[in-house]
Order: sequence, then structure tokens, then C-alpha cells
Amino acid sequence: MGRGAVVTLAAAVLLVAAAAGAPAARGAPADRAAPADRAAPRAAGGVALIEAAESAPSTIVATVEKAERIDTHGYTAVLRVERSLKGPVEGESQLRIAWEELASARTSRFRSGERILVSLERLSGASIWRQRFPDPSVRSALLGVAMKGDAFLRQPGQGTLGLLEHYLALSEADRAGEAGVSYLVDLALIAELPMAEDAASQLATRPQLEAKMGARSGGKLVDAMLRPDASESLGHAIVSLIGSRRLESTRPSLEAMTRRQPPPPPIVFAALAQLDQGLSPERSAELLEQAPPRYREVVARWASGPDAEAVLTRLARSDPSSAVRAQAVTRLVVLGGKDAVDGAARALSDPDREVRRAALEGLASLGDAAVPTLRQAVSSNDPEAAQAAIAALSICEAASAQAALVEIAATHPDPALRTLADIALGRPIGDTH
Repeated sequence: MGRGAVVTLAAAVLLVAAAAGAPAARGAPADRAAPADRAAPRAAGGVALIEAAESAPSTIVATVEKAERIDTHGYTAVLRVERSLKGPVEGESQLRIAWEELASARTSRFRSGERILVSLERLSGASIWRQRFPDPSVRSALLGVAMKGDAFLRQPGQGTLGLLEHYLALSEADRAGEAGVSYLVDLALIAELPMAEDAASQLATRPQLEAKMGARSGGKLVDAMLRPDASESLGHAIVSLIGSRRLESTRPSLEAMTRRQPPPPPIVFAALAQLDQGLSPERSAELLEQAPPRYREVVARWASGPDAEAVLTRLARSDPSSAVRAQAVTRLVVLGGKDAVDGAARALSDPDREVRRAALEGLASLGDAAVPTLRQAVSSNDPEAAQAAIAALSICEAASAQAALVEIAATHPDPALRTLADIALGRPIGDTH
């Protein structure tokens, strides 16, 4: 077990606060509870809905009626069935479902009058449901929502329903092949966001994905990434998919977009950087000329080539965007390794906590090579850099890091920093009487 494993949770919290430059006020309350009259948001749904539709006995479109709470966590409703996308629909035009809202502050995921797409399965036989519905005939007719209540989509569009219905009509082999991939790409492009995100997740599970894509699907996947309503998570999922699966089928569309004016969104360059495992110096220079910082973030994350470390050092020192500085520090350590110690150490005194966090995590990853520099930072006249350096030593696995913390705890002239080093070592602090 590494030394970091002995650091208590309380110590980790204090160290993170110190690295972020947050004062640790005695007796300060923890995270304040949400006001009692502010209900938690409703469950979003859409979690693994496509997988659920494939495996659950039935998937239907229905209108919710008579939704009601039956106890603290239990709910029930009647579904007036509009159509079935898959499987038989017991009870013909109406079904009764039951579900739980385990977060007591959360409002019901289904409301009377809502139209939903939902995958259904037999209700769990857990004793709690036998208590809620003691009549066996009533209980046996109840259905549950698949994926522990999350396999649903509110207000599904006709395009979404048509695509999903055709996808489910395919054989299992065809769903895993080119036809299934094509439908999933189409769902990522036009479906409501929860299902679009699920479609991207399903694509990531397909083996030999590039061989099943083709130029048409590759272009559509790029269009899905650039949907006007695309969530950040959908965009990131598609960029990651393009990079991790080397989807060269997306390159023609991506490259064509880079030649347009005004320049396309930064995510296009991020996708190309993922494909190429880095940005060329020429493309980096082009992006650095753009005013919005998101373009420089792409450079800070993916710069490569002989001038990359000089570019990253400059961004880490002086870029006006803290997000760019933080990314530059991280990339600098990745590219420079031990040679990046001095550059990363300078960021320990950055005014932004996320930049300091990137620096301390990067330095900690360098092990013994970073310890002398971190020890020097603790002895500097910069309190924020000293606190961040102790935090970095606390998560560094090198034996020399522990030795440095022992020395700091015993000899540093600042009692606050001695205490912080004690915390990093997992030692008890405070009044022991």
C-alpha cells in the first residue's frame, strides 16, 4: 500500500482546500443543505435506453395517467398505450407501472399527461413491493421500468421512434453490423439528447467500428457532434469515439470544415487532434490566432512537434484564460516529463485554483524528480505555492516525498505549514487531552 493510502479523508479535504487557496475556517459548516422547499430535479431518463429496448420484453409509447405517490419512495401510474415498438403489450390499451424515487427530495419522474417512450419488464419481487401491493393479482399485473427506472424518454419525436423501431426490427447480428451502426449514428444525429448520448455510448461498444461506418455515417457522426442543441457530454463522447476508434471515415468532413470561414467550432480541431494524436505546429499557430480561448485550449491539450514545449510554457505562464493555463501545464508535463518540473512548479503560485491543481498533480506524477523543486517551493515566501507543494508531496508516491514531509512537519518555521505536513502524513492533530 502506498503512503498516500494512509492519508485520512479529513486530511485530503484540508489539503485540497489548501492547494486551492481556500481558508480552512474553524467551525465552518460543511456543504449547506439545499433549502427544503427546493425540489431536486427529476430523473433525466435515457440511461442505456437502447440497450434496454433490445433486452426488455416490451418497449412502448404511451401517455401517463393517474400518476401518484403511494408511500415515501414508491409511485404508480397508468399508461395509456399508443403503440408498441417491440414485444406484446399485456392488458391491451392500458398498463399499470410502479417505480421508486429513492432521493426523497426528487419529484416524480412521470407526470399525468406526459407522453413517454419506455422499456418495461416485470416488477421486482422484493418484499417492499409485496407490502405496497399485498393483493397478488394486482401485484402480478404491475410492470417496472427497465434499467432500474431509467429506461424512458419524455416527449419522443416521430423521427426518433421510427429509427428505433427499425433498429429493433433488425436481427441481433444486423444490429451489431453496418445496418445497426447506421441507425445508431442517425439516432445520435436526430434523437432527443438523452437518446442521442445513449446512441453514442452504444457505438463505443461496437467492435471494428470503423469498418462498419463508411463515409456517409462518418459525415453524419460529425454533424451529430455539431448539433446546435448538442450537450457538452454528447460532443465529448463523439470526439472521444473518433479518437479512440480511429474513425478515419470522419476525416473528410472534419478537414472540409477547417477550410471554411469563419473557422468551425473548436471541437472540430479537437476531433482532428484526437485522430492524429496531436496538433501540427502549423495548425497550432492557426488556432493561437483565434480570439476565443476555447481554440487555445485545443492547442494546450494537443500541441505537438519540436516547438510544442515552448508554446505550452508560454501559455502556462501568461495566457489570460485559466482553463488554457491549466491544460498547458498538464500537457507540458506529459510531453516534457522530468524536464517540465520547473515550468510546472511556476504554476503552483498561479492565482487560479484549477491551474494550481493541474501543477500539483503533474508534479506528483513525476515522482522523485519533482521532490527537490517541491521542497524548495515549501521554503519560498509564497504561501499559496507552499501549500500546493505540500499537497503535491502528499499524493506523490516517491519515498523521498514522505521524507520531505517529515522534515517539513518537524522543522518548518511556519506552524500552519507544519500542521499541513502532519495532515499529509496522516498524523492526528489538535487537542489530544
